[in-house]
Amino acid sequence: MADPVAVGSVALALARLVESSLVAASVTGDGTAYRLLMIVRAYAAERLAGAGQEQIARLAHAGWVASIVETAAREATGPGCAAALAQVARNRADVGAAARWALHSGRPGLAGRITGALKLCPHWRPDPELIALIGEVARDPGIRRSSAAALALAAGGLAACDTGELIEAERLGTEALKHAADPAERFLAMLCLGIATLYRGDQDRSVSWWGQIATDTSFPPAHRAEGHATLALLACYGGDLDAAREHAAQARIAAEAAGASGYQAFATYAAGEVALLQDPQTGVALLRAAAAEAGSTGATQVVPVARIALASALTRLGHKREAMALFPPLLHQARREGNWPQLWTALRILAELLVSLDRHETAAVLLAAARESTSAPAVSGKDVERYRQLQEQISQKTGPDVLDQITALARALPRAQVVDRALAALDDLAS
Repeated sequence: MADPVAVGSVALALARLVESSLVAASVTGDGTAYRLLMIVRAYAAERLAGAGQEQIARLAHAGWVASIVETAAREATGPGCAAALAQVARNRADVGAAARWALHSGRPGLAGRITGALKLCPHWRPDPELIALIGEVARDPGIRRSSAAALALAAGGLAACDTGELIEAERLGTEALKHAADPAERFLAMLCLGIATLYRGDQDRSVSWWGQIATDTSFPPAHRAEGHATLALLACYGGDLDAAREHAAQARIAAEAAGASGYQAFATYAAGEVALLQDPQTGVALLRAAAAEAGSTGATQVVPVARIALASALTRLGHKREAMALFPPLLHQARREGNWPQLWTALRILAELLVSLDRHETAAVLLAAARESTSAPAVSGKDVERYRQLQEQISQKTGPDVLDQITALARALPRAQVVDRALAALDDLAS
């Protein structure tokens, strides 16, 4: 049988395979997708291996995947952001397969190109399996000898931020910065360090990293928008409303100039957090808009962040039923994704809501578990006093002896069971 690719173009060869029912084609809004049926895939893989061509084909596939995610990383900073994130999401399975093969076949540099480019799409959230793989690539001894060292190490640090391993995240970010030679590498390393220090409660160092991102003119406007948006949040936590407003405005200007929809959604979220300090209704509207913008553009990491802030605002405004409805999907999603920093933030806010609903003992468990966990972000700014007062309210209601017993229980509970208790309380309240 003749090689179909030798007969004509790839398009013609594909058409013939589709006509022969060897390849299945499906038309989507983004074009035509092709796939092999499982039995055909197994037979083709067997023939490929028998011909000694499997490694060549896998290398070509990994190279194609690397080009896909590297192109997406560049386009995510401009008007093509939504399409770029959609492209990455569509090829999620290919991305994981290619990076895993490259790593386990002795090509850590190729694997690092893929994982580093993935994290240069910072508002797209990989699944837990892919996050674990990004960390595995960063830990491979060979990655430090490759040209992808800076990006792969920074990506590994960001994956560690996602799972709450904050000391490891800062270590990898610091190492990545030493390897960084170009703007993209410096940005990703600083992004990792900015997030790690923010979660660890080291506000001064975090401000320093985000300030460098916001002012580095070698970075594209979208990346500088990220710096200004996070500086606005940090100014909020520190109670500096003027600085918060200024940075929020700069973030929106830079994101709109870039035309990058994911970064615009994050800038809208930051503007919502700032508005809450003076005009809560405007803040709530902006947070709703941020979640909607992020959802429509594929910026899957911004959606839960905006919704957690919205749940917090609604709780503090006394809109208890509306706030309560937000928590179950938030907790389920964050647990599926293994995003413990977000989970602990949501659980602390839920504790406030539970106190207002006279569920003091469950609230005490959530607060104590968050206080004891190394994967929970540090409480900073006005939240320090807020949660101290909340703890005092709980103590007055339960009594200090009961509270001590609850705290001891919370220390011993696996964190998955803490989430189960929170969800059970929400189910009970809903019924």
